[in-house]
Amino acid sequence: RRVHREGLIHQYPLVARARGIPRMTWKTFETLPQFSGFSMPVIITDGMESWQALHTWKKLSHIVRTLGSDTVTDFYPHNLLDQRRQAPYLTRLGTAVLEIRRVYSKKVREALPSSRFQPLQGDVPAARGRYLHVQAGPRVWTEMERISDLSPTRHILLQGDDWMQMCLQSEELIEEFHLKTHWKVVLIGTKGAGMFNHTDSLRTSSWHAHVRGRKWWHICSPEQGCYEDYVEPGEILGYSSGWWHTTQNLKNPTITVTGTIVTRENYKQVAMMLQEECVQDRFGFKFSAQLCDALDSCYGAWERVFSGDETKETSPSTTWRGWRARTSAENLKAKESWLPTDNMYDGRNFITG
Repeated sequence: RRVHREGLIHQYPLVARARGIPRMTWKTFETLPQFSGFSMPVIITDGMESWQALHTWKKLSHIVRTLGSDTVTDFYPHNLLDQRRQAPYLTRLGTAVLEIRRVYSKKVREALPSSRFQPLQGDVPAARGRYLHVQAGPRVWTEMERISDLSPTRHILLQGDDWMQMCLQSEELIEEFHLKTHWKVVLIGTKGAGMFNHTDSLRTSSWHAHVRGRKWWHICSPEQGCYEDYVEPGEILGYSSGWWHTTQNLKNPTITVTGTIVTRENYKQVAMMLQEECVQDRFGFKFSAQLCDALDSCYGAWERVFSGDETKETSPSTTWRGWRARTSAENLKAKESWLPTDNMYDGRNFITG
């Protein structure tokens, strides 16, 4: 039987309809251990009551001013629903937002008659929809908190980055880690834009605070089956590692703030993935040697914090074998040549706008 989902431009007629994602308040969430650390998909209904972004982000110009018009974004003018079209166009935020607005604003189209990004040629046309991702590093994140676009007093689960101050040692390394892992992101997309089915590479847990528009989520685990639902403004979706997911926006524009967290439930998996990145550049993040050295100490810090024993003797040399002892001479040389400030947004690549 073919399935039709309300509001989706791009349908999945052969994908069976799944059960709804559980909705609850933070108070209820804290009483249900099965959801601890977002171990199961859940939608929190009262998690954004003090977020000013629900009001200020009704104007995209506010986002541009706050994050900076010249900030370099990952812009996907041909959608992200097709896994074969993952490479972004590095684009200044001001330009990318105009391209987003051009899709649904007659006024912008009159002022900008032609797009800078022409349709792709080929046998399979790109799915309709445009997406931009802004990497929200510490500077951007702090500014959004300062003006209360993001509530500084949000739930503790959404503030899970204290460990970085314990072991990453410098603001430069914290910035490098954020940018290269896409640890926190602001997503802005048009109707029909979405993400192909994937699972998060570092085995972390994630939360998605929905600010504007409406988004469809389909989330599956091989062990626990599938869920699907529509997420509305003011709601926060959370899920843990190993959950495959695909999304699609239903309105122009749709805006979400995402964050990544290390928890008691996932820290060992996250440590393993980060070590593999340091040892063999598994995901192509191109971590510097300085960052990998610092991460070696993070694993021991997580062990102490999440075991509940702050005095526990744990170090990279006992529980976690240091990355330098496991990597090849070639990889070590490459990582020692990469600086913490080297990244794809630093001007070495062509940037539109």
